[in-house]
Amino acid sequence: MARRKLRLQYIANACSRRNTFKKRNKGLLKKVYEITALCDIKAAAVIYSPFEVESKVFPSHPEVHQMLTRFQDMPEMDKTRNMVNQETFLRQQIDKIQEKIIKLKRDNQEKQITQVMFDCLKGKTLSDLELKDLSDLTFIIEQNLKELDIK
Repeated sequence: MARRKLRLQYIANACSRRNTFKKRNKGLLKKVYEITALCDIKAAAVIYSPFEVESKVFPSHPEVHQMLTRFQDMPEMDKTRNMVNQETFLRQQIDKIQEKIIKLKRDNQEKQITQVMFDCLKGKTLSDLELKDLSDLTFIIEQNLKELDIK
């Protein structure tokens, strides 16, 4: 039977909610176990539920307690090194995209000047070019001559 897309919302029917909890709880604990086994990392899960008297703890109470104390004993710099808030994340993304835009503009300018160089070889005049474009053209020509000398 094909799976259908599940809308994430509160399940009103208590019996259905309990059954969903049991299935998902089992799946979550399985995923935590898999990531610890496959990647050789320390991971823990603590699940409180109104459906069960005791909370579920993976892997065990002493191991989870040991992991938490180890985390709390870490210097604050190590704890927060890779943590970012929404604003910082978006700022990093904007900076990366701006760098890409600058690189693409540079590449586009170089391609345009190279096209002008080829047009000049076909007989087009340089009278309509500005001084900056002429200096860029000179740079591209010198670069191409250096490449020819190397080969």
